[in-house]
Amino acid sequence: MRAHVFTDASLAEHAGRFAWLSIDVEQAKNAAFLQKFPWEAIPAFLVIDPANESVAYKWLGTADVAQLIRRLDDAERAVRGPSGDPASTAIAEADRLYGADKKI
Repeated sequence: MRAHVFTDASLAEHAGRFAWLSIDVEQAKNAAFLQKFPWEAIPAFLVIDPANESVAYKWLGTADVAQLIRRLDDAERAVRGPSGDPASTAIAEADRLYGADKKI
């Protein structure tokens, strides 16, 4: 993804939506981060809610550019919280619960 997805020019318009961080899970210096935000697989993508430092959204595996943009939209909804639309609110809550490893 680093070579073929993240370099795609169409993602430039989304650059300011999130603060991007790449964590090398094999580096000891990242142990504290990985303890707070454990990974189930590689690659794993976490969107952390800055308000409470919890995982609001996660996905495991890769994505192409279109899939990544859709996932970013979903992640933004999960961080933002209820929208008033019952279906979107339910999906955002499900994403937050999955991000927090909570089962319903």
